[in-house]
Amino acid sequence: MTIQQTVADATIAQNRLATGKKVNSALDNPLNYFAAAGLDQRASDLSGLQDNMQQAVRTLTAASSGIDGMTKLFQTAQGLANSAAAESDPTRRNTLTTQFNTILSQVDELMKNSGYGGTNLLNGDKLNVSFDPKSTTSTLSIQTNAGSMGTGALTSSNLGV
Repeated sequence: MTIQQTVADATIAQNRLATGKKVNSALDNPLNYFAAAGLDQRASDLSGLQDNMQQAVRTLTAASSGIDGMTKLFQTAQGLANSAAAESDPTRRNTLTTQFNTILSQVDELMKNSGYGGTNLLNGDKLNVSFDPKSTTSTLSIQTNAGSMGTGALTSSNLGV
C-alpha cells in the first residue's frame, strides 16, 4: 500500500510540475480550485479587453497619421493656391490648378486609406472600446462628424476645400 501511495503522490507532484498549478481538479481542493478557476476566467477577460484596447490604439494611430499626412497635403495645396493667385500667365495658372486638384484627390485617397482593422475614423466609421468584460459600464465610442451635412468622412469637399 505504501508503494501505491508513493506512486500516486509522485503522479500528483509531476502533474503539478507539468501544469504549474497546485490544484488541478476540484478533487484536489474544491475551494482553491474554484477560486483559481474564477481568477483564470477574470484573467482571460482582462486579456481580451487588453487586446481590444491595443486594436483601438492602432486605429487611433492610423487616423492620427492620416490627419498628419492630410495636413501636409493641405499645406502644399495652400502654397499652390497662393502661387496660382499671384500668377498672371493663364497656362501656368491652369498647371497650378491641375496640381491643386491632384493634391485634393490625394487627400481623399489618404483619408480612405487611414484605417486599421476595418475601422476608418476619417471615413466616419465608429470605434467602440469596452473597458469591462460585459460592455455595460465602461465603453468609449469615437466617431467623426465632418462637414455641414454630418456625413462623417473627412474628404476635402466636406472640409470645405
